[in-house]
Amino acid sequence: MSVTDVAAKPENSMFSRALERRLRLWSGLVMLAFVTTHLLNHAVGLFGVAAMSEVQVWRVAVWRSLPGTVLLAGACVVHIALTYASTLRRRTLRLPYSELLHIGLGLTVPFLLAQHVVGTRIMATVAGVDDGYVNMLRYLWPDHRFWQSVLVLVVWTHGMAGLF
Repeated sequence: MSVTDVAAKPENSMFSRALERRLRLWSGLVMLAFVTTHLLNHAVGLFGVAAMSEVQVWRVAVWRSLPGTVLLAGACVVHIALTYASTLRRRTLRLPYSELLHIGLGLTVPFLLAQHVVGTRIMATVAGVDDGYVNMLRYLWPDHRFWQSVLVLVVWTHGMAGLF
């Protein structure tokens, strides 16, 4: 029996698809954990910017550590790659409305997220810009509040649909 014969067996295909779905779910859960901690950090703003900044120290310590960065970046790459692979394998583009919405929301996330990531994490890492809440609220909120709000809605809706 050759390698191609083993790969062609339906049970291997089903196993790999199940593993793929599981990996896509777990990578999505890692990203959802990041988003949840990020949004909870924003919610602390009800107690003031100083409170947000204090909580941010702990959140950043986790997610910007080497393990946190590798976990989050790895989850992003795995999630995107497996989603594209799954979508490209389809024999038809006929999709239930819910699945079409889920994919559509997922495809919009990178476009909405790009400015936020560049303005925060990348500028802090590459250029040494202070990306604390005081500076970021000055930078992101006045001119970009609409798109930042849309980003929250899109990411959260996509994540909840993925859990469903």
